[in-house]
Amino acid sequence: MQERDWSRIGAWTGGAVHSLAPSPRFAEDQLVLAATNAGLFRSVDSGRTWQRAGSMGYIAMRCAAFDSSGTAFAATQAGALAISTDGGARWQMLDTWGFGPINALAFATDENGDANLFAATDDGIYRSPSRGTSWQSTNFGLLDLEILCLACAPDFAESETIWAGGANGGLYRSRNAGRAWREAGHGLPDAAVQCLVFTEAGLLAGTEAGLFRLTDDNAWAPCGLEGLEVNCVAACSGTLLVGTTSGVFRAGEDLQWHPTGLGEPALALACPANGSALCGTARSGIWRSDDSGHTWQCTDQGLTAHTPPLVARAGHSTFLLADALGGAAHSDDGAMWRPIPTDEALVCVAAHPSSHQPAFIAATERQVLAWDAGARAFQPTPAQPSLDDDDAITALALTRNNNCLVGTRAGRCKIGIAGLDWRDIVLPGAGTVTGLHFTPMGGLFALRIAAQSQDDARFSAEVWRAPALAQPDPEQTVWSMVMALDGLRAPLASLAVADGRAVLAAQNVIAQAYTFDRSPIKVRRISVEPGIAFTDMALYGPDTVLASNRGILYVKSATGAHQPIGKALVDIPVVGLFVEHNGLWAITLGGEVWRYSFEQDD
Repeated sequence: MQERDWSRIGAWTGGAVHSLAPSPRFAEDQLVLAATNAGLFRSVDSGRTWQRAGSMGYIAMRCAAFDSSGTAFAATQAGALAISTDGGARWQMLDTWGFGPINALAFATDENGDANLFAATDDGIYRSPSRGTSWQSTNFGLLDLEILCLACAPDFAESETIWAGGANGGLYRSRNAGRAWREAGHGLPDAAVQCLVFTEAGLLAGTEAGLFRLTDDNAWAPCGLEGLEVNCVAACSGTLLVGTTSGVFRAGEDLQWHPTGLGEPALALACPANGSALCGTARSGIWRSDDSGHTWQCTDQGLTAHTPPLVARAGHSTFLLADALGGAAHSDDGAMWRPIPTDEALVCVAAHPSSHQPAFIAATERQVLAWDAGARAFQPTPAQPSLDDDDAITALALTRNNNCLVGTRAGRCKIGIAGLDWRDIVLPGAGTVTGLHFTPMGGLFALRIAAQSQDDARFSAEVWRAPALAQPDPEQTVWSMVMALDGLRAPLASLAVADGRAVLAAQNVIAQAYTFDRSPIKVRRISVEPGIAFTDMALYGPDTVLASNRGILYVKSATGAHQPIGKALVDIPVVGLFVEHNGLWAITLGGEVWRYSFEQDD
């Protein structure tokens, strides 16, 4: 392949935003950080447009925060903590942090002017008196160690008071900078405490069962929104804003709550300036209000924070993406995207194998859905597979004559033939079916992931083949194992099949088997650099193109030689890949669509 590059076609903007962190000098720098599962984003224009934040741009994040000096901290989903002294443009990992994922960060200055950093984790609270260069556990008195939120009192320098809310309903107060804690949740329901905020109305606690206020006699009293799950609270120019699973509500000093125009589940709120508010939502990204939450406008330009593990392409450029958190979207060209209404999160998507019929099929854990092209929505299929209560759909495939096959968590396969009930196809052994592939000649391949043993957290990926489905009794189908990869550290693998060749990719190993009917199966393995995790692949003639957490690789099957394709996607996580006769389509983490053309290749 000649050295060329990828072209960005468009993006499904938005996504889930878990944390918003305005700079303490927001009036001058207009800087805000946004933590998402698809990376850390940065805005320098009050949240109107967004860019990925340097080296943290594609790392799954839990939260971000600034201390009073303007130093930024960002906590990753994997349990690392990073620091930035230039507003989030450049980051350095803190080697001193090694205590697991952080749920919340809080900062306070003591009477000596020293900064104190507090980190809430699933194993308690840690305190650093030195901006993260050293840490000490501060759990004495905590009965609930899974801490979700922290709030330092405004007079911390004198009182040394800090509050902590737990996932199991505990609420605690420390009067000595976290050295010892006492239970202080009298009056709260037995529900997770998800946010704590000091406002003009006093200390407020948002719980899974509503909003509560600390009274003068140190008890908690409900102050509206009973029965709603409260995720975040912010004070904005004399107005209180509360983000719930039913949207954002606002109230004045009377604490009489009124819904705003933002009805989507809200995960994060910030009020960086007088009258200005930002809200991070569960699906559509970030919304901005310039009138203290009365009205909202979506400001998702540059924010590609979706996490689409489910990608399908039909026809020449018709796409379907499904987010891990339940959102889904459709595009006719990869540039303009429209949301798809879904009652439940999709767990599988597939496209009709005919390139002339842009149609899709999808599944929730219990139900198969067919694409209604006119309504641009999914509808339940007339007959549904019969699943045990503890089973769930995990894989999906569609034949050219519209027969549908599902794989399940319990390792079963079921086929749905038009006009007939679902029939079982017995697959030997145990494990979860994660991939299915029909061949044009009527054969079937299944990818199954299984734990190697109860004591070892390693997995195997197995490829099984049925040369043909037994008709009219699918349960009599004969299977044979084609190949397997053992010792995997994560239950992730992908399968591609074409022209008598099956390729299995997992972590940094690729295995390919030649499965011509009358020849013995030959398996060949290719090793690539450590640290590469493959997410999708496609076969291109005799060779293989693979999507990974480090971009797109082109692998010569005959020699095992491999190289990246282009430069634009090097080290960029790619979650979807499609091959056509004159090029490639790629979907990156976040929801961007890219294309690479072969037209000038030799």
